[in-house]
Amino acid sequence: MQHKKEWKPPTVSAFFARLVQKGVLDMRREGRLFCYRSIQSKEDYITSLFTKYTEFLFDGDVRIFKEAVQKWISKEDVDLCKPEQ
Repeated sequence: MQHKKEWKPPTVSAFFARLVQKGVLDMRREGRLFCYRSIQSKEDYITSLFTKYTEFLFDGDVRIFKEAVQKWISKEDVDLCKPEQ
């Protein structure tokens, strides 16, 4: 069963305003429209998430993270992550 929630315009506006305050989005106004864009690149965002979660879950020790991942990742997944020669 899927849960679909309809967000009302004030809720969306408040949510976007918080993301602007946090520095995630940039907002500009074009007439009556508000235009939003991401400030961070996808790569920077992923790096930020990885850093935060590694700090939170593994006290910032990437080696512990690596050991945890190696316990549940398959050999095929590891091969997919290797750069092509």
